[in-house]
Amino acid sequence: MCVFSYNKIMDISEKVRSALRRSIHQSGMKQAVLAHKAGISSSGLRDFLSGRATTIGVANLEKLALALGQEVTDLLMDAGVPSTVVPVRVYDISVSAGFGAWPEDKNEPSREIVLFDRRWLRSLSEVRQTDLSIVYIRGDSMEPTLREGDQALVDLSKKHAPRDGIYVFQSDGWLLVKRLMLNIHSGLVTISSDNKAYGPPYEVNRTEIQALGQVIWVGRKI
Repeated sequence: MCVFSYNKIMDISEKVRSALRRSIHQSGMKQAVLAHKAGISSSGLRDFLSGRATTIGVANLEKLALALGQEVTDLLMDAGVPSTVVPVRVYDISVSAGFGAWPEDKNEPSREIVLFDRRWLRSLSEVRQTDLSIVYIRGDSMEPTLREGDQALVDLSKKHAPRDGIYVFQSDGWLLVKRLMLNIHSGLVTISSDNKAYGPPYEVNRTEIQALGQVIWVGRKI
């Protein structure tokens, strides 16, 4: 199950600060050089490391980790996040369960990470954590399975030859989430909506869509 999520490093900020200091020291990189390489404010990094700033956003921490040649998860683990949980990034994009939603920047991560119990997550998928992401659902064509505002956990390793399942995919520039089923004999993919108000399933050639990953879990507010 999901353990917790947060959008700022607050309760473990001192441990994050110490972990970041150690990584910077080991890299031999000057703070100003690191800030420039990460694309963040040099004064902001200096204030956080000195303790004048009490928090740092996850997005900035991710940029710093990448500039140091690490994953943000390495810093979080070093900061005390237990090894029994797996951090998964929440991307600030919406996939449409309606008529389509164009992502402004599908490579832009949000300032949130959700932590999952490692054992529970492994029961869903053996995939590496770097091949998992969470995106938001927009629209109602996949109701009742997926609803507006749901958070969908996507296995990004499942991109090829989609079998029966719910997938995030691109088609004609639109970023969509629908139920896909591949006919291995004809090479056609059947696309269907769980909400029957959106009409019957239809078929497209496999080359007309690009599967990005399979939805393996969904979370929502009640």
